[in-house]
Amino acid sequence: TLSLAEPDQHAALARVGLVLADAYRCSGDDGRSQTWYLRARAHASADGDSSMISVMLHNISAMRSGQIALDDAFGRADPELARKALLEAESTANYDWGTGVASLSAMVPVIRAQLLVALGRFDDAARLFEDHLDRARLEGMGHRGPRLLADRAWCHVRLGHVAQALADAKAAEAGAGDQPDADDRAATLARLARIHRHGGRDGVAEALQVRAEAALAEHLADQARMREALDRTLAALEK
Repeated sequence: TLSLAEPDQHAALARVGLVLADAYRCSGDDGRSQTWYLRARAHASADGDSSMISVMLHNISAMRSGQIALDDAFGRADPELARKALLEAESTANYDWGTGVASLSAMVPVIRAQLLVALGRFDDAARLFEDHLDRARLEGMGHRGPRLLADRAWCHVRLGHVAQALADAKAAEAGAGDQPDADDRAATLARLARIHRHGGRDGVAEALQVRAEAALAEHLADQARMREALDRTLAALEK
């Protein structure tokens, strides 16, 4: 599409730009990703495509919150980045409301919940998870079910809700290894390790942490391979 589309074929160029932006974000190259997001938005704006802009905003917000939540599961989230991402998620919801775009209704609340966990606002996060998690899993986030259950379990742990924490942690642990994406497995296992460590079960926590670190290493290797493939493909197109 990049080599065939004319400069004024905004619909096509907006979509290919979004695909490349998302791919670079998934590969961990935020700089290249931002470049393609800006191109995609420019073409979508020129085409008057508010639905396309909404999809782009949702993708940016979901991927950014996912990385912050992954960092938080390992105990190294940046609160300032989480605060900025929370404002970004709320801005996305406001854009949808202002333009009348019908977007995935549960995605933004769940994204907000993940960011609130990273900010230590466990009560607010738990309420959002309770209200929206089931619907979010039906709207395309089902593959992240164990990861989100582990996040909710951590909220319940920090709030002293023992029964709810145990139920969510058990369900998350049962599905942790079945998640197809290594970053989701890493986040789930690391979060579960923190939960067990918080409860004084250091041996269980250490075993989960070892698995989490292995999944994280797999994720980083996958990202490196993706970056190389993207760079190679674009370089070939530019010849």
